[in-house]
Amino acid sequence: MADAFPLNPGSIVVMDRGYNDYELFGQWTDQNIYFVTRLKDNAAYEVLAEGPLPANPNILSDQLIRFSGEKAQRDCPSLLRRVAVWDALNERRACC
Repeated sequence: MADAFPLNPGSIVVMDRGYNDYELFGQWTDQNIYFVTRLKDNAAYEVLAEGPLPANPNILSDQLIRFSGEKAQRDCPSLLRRVAVWDALNERRACC
């Protein structure tokens, strides 16, 4: 259903991790549409670069990644940004 909505370049889409459509992620990236989602625990990716951390202590990492699974890499070959934060309410690490 997510691909049924027309989006303009620069749009930002936020969704739950229950919806991982790597082909759609690749299309959005090609169209300059930004998205935020939590990666599934079993998502295969490689870290290409580590970004500097801001002064905010809740930001644990800021990485440039690429999916490494065969299908995910084919459907979404783009470089993506992965940010890990500390979720103080649930006392756990969360990654997007």
